[in-house]
Amino acid sequence: MPRRGSDEDNSADDMYRQLRHMAASDPRTARERLVELLNGDSPHLRQLLDLMTPPSEGRLRQLVANTAGAVRENKQLRDRLVPHLLQWQRFESDEFAKPAINAALRGVDPTAYTNGSVSSGDVAAGIDVGDPLFSDQDIEVYRWVAGRLCHRVRNHLELPAAYLADAIHGAAAIEDDAVRAGITQTLIEAQQAFRQIARIVDFNIGDEHFIWRAVAIIPWLRRMTETYRSKHEPIRLEVTGEMNEPGPSIMATDLLLEVVFWNLWRNAAQEANGACVVKVKVSVRDKKVCLLLGDDGPGFQASQVSEAFKLRLSTRGEDRGRGLLEVADAVQRLQGTARIVPIGNEYRIELSFPIA
Repeated sequence: MPRRGSDEDNSADDMYRQLRHMAASDPRTARERLVELLNGDSPHLRQLLDLMTPPSEGRLRQLVANTAGAVRENKQLRDRLVPHLLQWQRFESDEFAKPAINAALRGVDPTAYTNGSVSSGDVAAGIDVGDPLFSDQDIEVYRWVAGRLCHRVRNHLELPAAYLADAIHGAAAIEDDAVRAGITQTLIEAQQAFRQIARIVDFNIGDEHFIWRAVAIIPWLRRMTETYRSKHEPIRLEVTGEMNEPGPSIMATDLLLEVVFWNLWRNAAQEANGACVVKVKVSVRDKKVCLLLGDDGPGFQASQVSEAFKLRLSTRGEDRGRGLLEVADAVQRLQGTARIVPIGNEYRIELSFPIA
């Protein structure tokens, strides 16, 4: 990492870009850096926090909220963040930043930080003043479902975009018969990829997709993996454990289970750059179904254990990293737990759910 220089030498824009990059690639260091800025009473702190206000900066607002929670016992440091958190809370739309902000402001008296134009009830609820067109519950459900649909679409835009980039590059380089033939083939492949996306975003599914029921998890995983194979990478599933199918059942909905395992299968395929084997070891402990997951990839690093399922952790760019947070949210809705556990020299995901 390049030298930061003093906080006085760095502009707010420089500090913002630096923190934004760290928040995506190394959340723990980003939180430590923010605490440094608070301790140093940086003259650019207010401007830096103002740069985090746009809707697209939910990751940074979540970082600030988590930092405020970490320094809860240090009132002086926390008070520097609370006014911005109160401001963001009223309009927050990011599903991960919103609960982090609410948690950071738990027990805070908003009248001590505002001019009284916003009531404590409005601030605590995190809603705008006035008569809403929709209830809070309607908005939460819409954001939850829409966010996952958008995440799925973004994941699958990569392949057709790459095909089209190759076609444009080829057309710009030279226009002879051979090139035209190559471009035609590439465009056909791009068209097929876009058709794949069309199938994914087709939301024509029945109500049973949302109904809570007892789900035999092993057969369900086999069916889901076959569906995944038909649309994406040729993943192969290996299930082990001291039980015969159908094995244990959990109370779940197809939607929540798909959020969990579609994301995890996608992550495994990305790490393997395509075809891979996903291994699931099933056991029952203390009236819970436990699933230990492994794949062809290297697993998690020791430094990532405390951050996984809590922050947007990604090695693939600043705008990525929602997958594990979506998994954590869905697992929580299923009354389960998600954690990283050591297996030999590796760190792997273990999920557990109450047995039905």
